[in-house]
Amino acid sequence: MTAICTDARCTPEQAASIRSIFQSVGRVIDLEEPLIDAFTAVAGSGPAYVFLLAEAMSRGAQAAGFSREQADELARVTISGSAAMLDADPRDATVMREAVTSKGGTTEAALRVLAEESWTAAMERAIIAGRDRARALAK
Repeated sequence: MTAICTDARCTPEQAASIRSIFQSVGRVIDLEEPLIDAFTAVAGSGPAYVFLLAEAMSRGAQAAGFSREQADELARVTISGSAAMLDADPRDATVMREAVTSKGGTTEAALRVLAEESWTAAMERAIIAGRDRARALAK
């Protein structure tokens, strides 16, 4: 994912050319300049967040009895399959999560633990911290 930010000096033709170049290797989003640091905190640092999730899932799987190799494969395949579903399905991530969470089931029990540990709030704070650090580095 690439973010582009143009200003009044950039003609529509130039912007289209820039967009076309970056679209040849992935998706492009047009942003106003104040959002560039936030973009970096999400898309630039995002792979590390996913890798950390994979690490945690693997450690949890090992604690549940899987070998390290099995646990790593389970985490990798689960994350890549979930990412493919998220990419292919136009529904909101919340709707998709709710669709795979049965009332009183195993997923609900696990999500309750993540909620108790304020995992989502921590992720939100992490993104803001990344944005703020990008702003500080730009000065």
